[in-house]
Amino acid sequence: MKNFLKLAAVFFSMVFIQCGKEQKTDEWIELFNGKDLSGWKANENPESFSVRDGNIVANGKRSHLLYVGEDGQADFKNFEFSIDVMTYHLTNSGVYFHTAHQPEGWLSKGYEMQINSTHRGGGDYKEVKKGGSLYSIRNVYKAFVKDSVWYTMNLRVVGKHIQIRMDGKLIVDYVEPVTPSRYREVDKGQDLLSHGTFALQGHDVESTVFFKNIRVKKLDDQLQDSIAIPQTDIFPRVVELQSHHFAFIDSNIKSNGDLNIDSALHQFYTTGINLGIVTHDSIFTDDAAVSAFTMMYNEYPVFLGLEIDPVKTKEITPERKNQFDYSIGKIKGDVYIKNPQIAMDSYVKLIVETLNKKNIDIWSSATVLPESLARDYKTLWTKARMMEVIDAARQNNVAIEIDNVHRLPEIEFLRLAKEKGCRFANSGMFVNNRITQPDYFIEVIDACKLDYKDIYIPGN
Repeated sequence: MKNFLKLAAVFFSMVFIQCGKEQKTDEWIELFNGKDLSGWKANENPESFSVRDGNIVANGKRSHLLYVGEDGQADFKNFEFSIDVMTYHLTNSGVYFHTAHQPEGWLSKGYEMQINSTHRGGGDYKEVKKGGSLYSIRNVYKAFVKDSVWYTMNLRVVGKHIQIRMDGKLIVDYVEPVTPSRYREVDKGQDLLSHGTFALQGHDVESTVFFKNIRVKKLDDQLQDSIAIPQTDIFPRVVELQSHHFAFIDSNIKSNGDLNIDSALHQFYTTGINLGIVTHDSIFTDDAAVSAFTMMYNEYPVFLGLEIDPVKTKEITPERKNQFDYSIGKIKGDVYIKNPQIAMDSYVKLIVETLNKKNIDIWSSATVLPESLARDYKTLWTKARMMEVIDAARQNNVAIEIDNVHRLPEIEFLRLAKEKGCRFANSGMFVNNRITQPDYFIEVIDACKLDYKDIYIPGN
C-alpha cells in the first residue's frame, strides 16, 4: 500500500508539473531542435525540406512544413515568434501563422509573413511584394535585408494587432478591423486572425532558404493591446488593388519643410501606402549631407529618393546614385519666345533632351507648362507633341508621375503613355503629414486599364 501511494504521488506530481508546463506562458519555447524535423510535418512534397548543418533547408517543389508539436496539436493565438532566415538569390518563401494543415496548394488559412529580397516571379506573374510584407494586406516594396546574410524576423500577434520586424526594424504594424476588406478566400480564413500553428514555405525549385533559431513565446490568449480597433479598413479599394499586386508608393514626399517622420510612419502602417522620402539635388555634391540624410532615414522602412533639376544637373555618378533608391526630376525651365507655338516646340525639345540624359527614373509634373505657356495649354499640348515626349520617356525607361493632388497628367496623356508601354509612379497621396485617399490614381487605373506591372517600383 505504501509503495502504491508513493507511485501515485509521483504520478500526480508529474501530471501537475506537465500541465503547468503546458499552461505556462511568457517563456520562449524552441520549436526546432537543430537536428531533425521532430515536431514538424510537411504536406505535399516533403522531400523539399531537410536539415543541414543545424538549419532547416527549404528547396524543391511547393510544400509547407507545419509545426505540429510533440502531440500533433500545436495551436497558438497570442504570441511572439522569432526566426533567423538566410535566402539565396531569387528566393521566395514565407512564414504562415494562425494556419492549419491542408493536403496541397498554397495554405488558405491565416496570414503569411513574406520572405523575398530578389525573387522576381515567373511566367506572366511578377512578384513585387518584398520581405516583411503581411502578404496581400500590408505589402512593402523595398527589400530591407540582403541575400546570403542571416537576419532575424520577429512576429507579434496580440488580439487584432500584428507587428512584423526585420532585424529590429518595424515593417508592419497592422490592426485587423472588425469587418476587414478581403478579396481572397475568406471563407477558408485566409488573411484573417483566429488561431492555429506556424508553417514554413517551400516555394519552388529555384528558391533556397535556410531557417534556424525558431522559437515562440505564448502569451495569454485573453491579452489585448491598448489600441483602437477600427470598424473597417481605411481605404478598402487600396486593399483590393494591393491584393491584386498594385503597388501604392508616394514617391515624392519632401524631406524638408514640416515633414514629421513619426506621423508619416503612422500613416504608412495605417494605410499600407509606402513612403518615398526625397531630398533635393543641392546636397548631392556634399558627401556629409548625403550621409546625414541616408543615415537619418535608413532606420525607417522607406524608400530614399533624390530630386534633381535634370536641365541643370549634367551627370550623377553611379556611386552617388546608388546611395538612393531612385531619382526624380522636374523640368523647371521657362521659354521666353513670343510665338507660343515656337515656344512650345522649344519646350518639347528641352523635355526630350532632358529625358535622353538618363539622369532620372521618374518624370514629375509631366504635362505642367511654364507660366508663359500655361494659358494656352489646351492648344499647345497637341497629340503629336504628347507622343514625342511619351516616346522619349518610354525609350529611356523613365516612369511618369501621377499626381494625386493636382490630378495630373490628364487621362488623355496617360492613356497614350499606357498604349506606348510607359510605366507610372505615384505622388500627392501624403499631404500635410496625412495620407489621403488616392482617388485620382485609382481613377487612372480604371480609365487607362493599368496593370500592376505598369507601376514603377524602385529597384524592382
